[in-house]
Amino acid sequence: MGELLHKKLKNKAYVLGLYMNSGKASTIFTQKLFNIKPMPKGSLEHLIMQSGYKVAFADLSKHKSSNKNNAWMFKPIYAAEDGMTSEIIRPMSMRFVPKEQYDGIIVFDKVKEPTTKF
Repeated sequence: MGELLHKKLKNKAYVLGLYMNSGKASTIFTQKLFNIKPMPKGSLEHLIMQSGYKVAFADLSKHKSSNKNNAWMFKPIYAAEDGMTSEIIRPMSMRFVPKEQYDGIIVFDKVKEPTTKF
């Protein structure tokens, strides 16, 4: 979907990556709950959580060149897969250059399982 949107919208879109560091979630199809262990050192999630915030936002769109503070944006880094269809989040399973994939990234330190109230 992202590729199709980019072809249509070009630079009018702002692509946001959402990640979680730890907590509890459920699969989409079975709604089976599973735990998410804290992401390991060296992962995108762990790196951004070093900010000290429970929810951290990094705007990558304004960074045009690498320096000592933003070098991580321009280099390959590992992150977990989404875990939406399996009962496990696999840390360090995707490797990509954040600046090439996203305009911004939000990382939640701890997520909670979804609830439904009817």
